[in-house]
Amino acid sequence: MSLVFESSEFFIELRILLESKEEINWLILKDLSKFYSATPDVSLSFFEGGRTFDLPFQEHLGYLNVTSAGENDFKAGFAEIVAHFKNKTIATANIFILFTRISGSNELLSELLIDFKNIVGQDCPLIYKSLVASLNGIYFKHHHLSKKTPKTAQDWLDIFRSAEGFSDMGDPVVRIIDLVPNENNRHLDYHWISYMSPLLRATLMGWYNFQLDADSLELISIINSNESEASYIAATILDDIVPDRIAPVWLTNDIIRIFMWKYWLSIGKDLFIHVYGISYRNKHENQLFKSLKNSLHEILAEILLKEDDESELWITKFDFPTSYIAPFTWMGEKKIELNDISERKRKAVN
Repeated sequence: MSLVFESSEFFIELRILLESKEEINWLILKDLSKFYSATPDVSLSFFEGGRTFDLPFQEHLGYLNVTSAGENDFKAGFAEIVAHFKNKTIATANIFILFTRISGSNELLSELLIDFKNIVGQDCPLIYKSLVASLNGIYFKHHHLSKKTPKTAQDWLDIFRSAEGFSDMGDPVVRIIDLVPNENNRHLDYHWISYMSPLLRATLMGWYNFQLDADSLELISIINSNESEASYIAATILDDIVPDRIAPVWLTNDIIRIFMWKYWLSIGKDLFIHVYGISYRNKHENQLFKSLKNSLHEILAEILLKEDDESELWITKFDFPTSYIAPFTWMGEKKIELNDISERKRKAVN
């Protein structure tokens, strides 16, 4: 029985191109256009114009257009070429890139994705990691944000907000998520996010409003051992003013306590100020921020209302005026009197 990918002009040229590539190629359609001439059912199209700073790779990736009349043959050829290259990571990754650029019916795109994942099977996470590693090095590499190495929660928030202007139809950051478990729309497990550079994470969180999923105990271990990752995790709960946002199930008082005690300068202070201090975000209070207020109240009570030397040292790390607004706002909202705080700690606050 004749195979489509051995007889179709498109798949013959694609096969030759895939065999020649030794690295992941996000501009694969550009390269394919040098050899392939359009047929009535499968054609390539590109936006006219020069290089632009506003796109991830400074030029448009193009589209692979499949007509309804050509869908059946294309679907068969696509499955065949995936099966042919499935044990070659780079070729398979390049096929997935090509898939993300297909313009066709929703039914076709859905079937192609199912076929790809079924054929590649347990190697889909490997393809995901390979594509992320590639994007880490070249996604908006011409932009100064790609050089950022955020260390504090505020650093992460700054890059989240700067990335809010990054959007591109068919953005590869979003498309590659189809390769890993993602049953809950706009939620992604920390395990898969952990492979991403700061800019990729910021684009997901800041522009596409993805939320972090994780196991609390796993996060506690990560937070305790890595301050930068702890800062990122904290930023994901501060970068949201959506009215219906609720606290993620992984956010426990134990995690907030680590933020406040262990990482006061890089996380705790920002968390405190965003929730109780001067921040436009707490003017749009949602269920998440209400939950944070309650949790912080419990932890602040532990810190300020108890007699111990350690928490007194914590108070001395406040800076003026930003850190001082937050505790007094907290005291006003929660009806905490100065007399409720020990004399030593009142002097530290003053």
